[in-house]
Amino acid sequence: MIQQSTQNFIWIIQTDPQIAKEIKHKLRQLIRPHPHFFLVGYNSDKSDNYDKHGNHTSLSFEDFAMQAKDLLKAPVYSGNVKILRQAYTLCCSGSNDILLLQTRLDADDGLRLNYFEQIQQEARNTFLKTPSFPNWYYWCIKHHLEWYASTNRWIPVQHEKLCITPGTPVRIEKRKSKETGPPWTLGHDKLFKEINNHPDKYNCGTASCIRLVAEDAGAGAIRSRTWTSAGMMNIFPDNPQTSHQPVFKDFVHRQFGLTEDLAVLQLYLQQHIAEIAKDNLEGQCTYGHSCKLSSVETLQRLVELQYEGRKGQIP
Repeated sequence: MIQQSTQNFIWIIQTDPQIAKEIKHKLRQLIRPHPHFFLVGYNSDKSDNYDKHGNHTSLSFEDFAMQAKDLLKAPVYSGNVKILRQAYTLCCSGSNDILLLQTRLDADDGLRLNYFEQIQQEARNTFLKTPSFPNWYYWCIKHHLEWYASTNRWIPVQHEKLCITPGTPVRIEKRKSKETGPPWTLGHDKLFKEINNHPDKYNCGTASCIRLVAEDAGAGAIRSRTWTSAGMMNIFPDNPQTSHQPVFKDFVHRQFGLTEDLAVLQLYLQQHIAEIAKDNLEGQCTYGHSCKLSSVETLQRLVELQYEGRKGQIP
């Protein structure tokens, strides 16, 4: 985020208000030079929740606006609060004259260094250079790379009819009518299929309101498959790819600014696999988190490694 080719955005990092002081201090040190980056003590995010049955439940825009207002009341540990309040005014109480894009980025994902610049230009072309523009619009990344902590390998992934979580911006629609807003209640896995097949159902306003963005430089996002994941999906690949790894590493270095030695990260994750899995397990099926039986079973098995005297090994 620090190396994004445009800095015309704000980044709100939500963290637990009870976060350990030493971790909070380190985070503040990292982002302090950037007044548009905010570290906020707020863990009541309901924009991507799951009910007790594991079903995805999200908010309407009106609820999102109310949550944004609540966020302003939370303690801000770093960042220029004046900028944050200006952003709220644009987001939730301004006119439709300003193009406002919103996305989310999980702590274990990353975006290509020029991704924000590309999407902002896409938004200008869609909403400012066409006589008939939609009520709202989604952009989704078509190609991404996945890093597996179990093997320290990169695997390329391409989607034709699916939006991944990182890098899925939506142009915020501020009209009061709920009938013209984007489908906030759709999970990212259903987003493309539903909107592409039923644009009239969601009052898009034009023939198309969602697009998979293909990057000329290759992958637009990186995703981590580790036991820190809430969903625990595919953290142990069936067929780990071994070829082209030097090419992928060089690409990630150039296009994502990732310079750290991932072997060091892999070693840390493996050495602390039981503790991490136990911490993850405690968050499963709690308010605002996923609740998948398969995730619980996998995490429980990883925790059991500690008691079997095999701590830090991969099953």
